[in-house]
Parts: sequence; C-alpha cells; structure tokens
Amino acid sequence: MKWTGKPEFKPYLLSSLIKLGNSIIFIGIAYGIFYAIMKIQKTGIDWIYLHGFAVLIIGQTLYSIYQRVTTFKNLNYEITDTEIKIIRGGLEPTTKVIDRQKVQFIETKAYLPDRLYRTKTIKLYSGEVKDEDDKVKKQFDLLENISESDNIATILNWRQ
Repeated sequence: MKWTGKPEFKPYLLSSLIKLGNSIIFIGIAYGIFYAIMKIQKTGIDWIYLHGFAVLIIGQTLYSIYQRVTTFKNLNYEITDTEIKIIRGGLEPTTKVIDRQKVQFIETKAYLPDRLYRTKTIKLYSGEVKDEDDKVKKQFDLLENISESDNIATILNWRQ
C-alpha cells in the first residue's frame, strides 16, 4: 500500500456548497420568472404554487447537503502499486477500481476551496469514451480535496 486517505472535510463541504449555490441561483431565476408570469396573469392562487416551489427548493438543498455529508463519512481513497480504489459511501455504497496502467495522465487543480485550505483536487484521466454523437469525451475520476502534505501527485507519478 502506497497511500490511503480521504478528502479534507472543510474544503469538501465548501466545494459542495458552491456547486449547490449554482443550482440554487438557477432555480431562483426560474422561481422569479414563474412569479412574474403569475403576477401578469393576476391569478389568486399564485401563493400556493410559489410556496410549494420554495418548499421543493429548500428540500432539495437540505437533501443535497445531507447526501454530501453522508458520502464524506465513507469516502476513502487507496493507492497501491497496481490500482487506485475510490470507495464512496452514503446511501448507495460503491467501490471503483482503476488499473494504474490505464491512467493516461494526471492533472492537479486547486479550485477556490482548495486554495483556501491548501488542498488539491487530482484528475485521473483513464480513457476516452465516444457518446451517441461520436464525440470523444475524456473519462476521468477525481480525488477531491487532498491535503498538499500528502503529495499524491508524486505518489501517482508511475512513469519515472
């Protein structure tokens, strides 16, 4: 075993809140458009729809946060000489095993939460996939919010 670990909690949660914030902004815009249409039509029952819509937004937000936190509890990364395992928990536990020979290249990124907490997100490009339109998309897996002190990029540098 070369390395085993998990993401740092604070940047992991912050990155999920940023992603959630983007979807809330989109939903808020849709909410505003819906509200404007209801006001133009001058119907008397618009508050029922609007409050129902707000309850759905709040429910989705709370569920997303709950799902991210429960997934974090059981999220582990394991790197050996032959494979990389990504073990995700939560409501539906999964284990993904990536053969290290199939990893074509590695990219490290430092998103905003990573910069704030001195962590890195590592993209493992393991192949290319053609979709139904014959467009080639790069397939990658993420090792999110890894502490810089772990220096995973050096551990993963298998081509030396």
